[in-house]
Amino acid sequence: MNNHLQKTECVLLIDDDPASNFLARQLIEEIDGSIQVCTSRNGAEALAFLDGCMVSGNCPDLVLLDLNMPGMDGFAFLEALQSSFNPPRRIYVLTSSYCHGDVERASGFRIAGYLSKPVSAEQLQQILVI
Repeated sequence: MNNHLQKTECVLLIDDDPASNFLARQLIEEIDGSIQVCTSRNGAEALAFLDGCMVSGNCPDLVLLDLNMPGMDGFAFLEALQSSFNPPRRIYVLTSSYCHGDVERASGFRIAGYLSKPVSAEQLQQILVI
């Protein structure tokens, strides 16, 4: 086995759509029930969650981020995260928007990839271990 592989221990889902969060949570728990799954409904809620994690030292390894949300959207979250001293290890944009402008704009940030909704078990299996 590759010694560089690191198991995902905590995933943060940032999406205002409860159905998307439910599906992603179910799939992650089916793949590996030991992974903690947390949710935030928008970027501001996620930043507050991450601030709390910084204090506890138990930050998510993986973030699945929707772009289009009320309040602080995914782009504003990514912009705010740029000044963070301890950003999550991997961020994947998970969205139903495959607008070329969104893809291009998101690629300007430190993201690991771009996934379309609904996310599949195969997609999650590939990104849960790096």
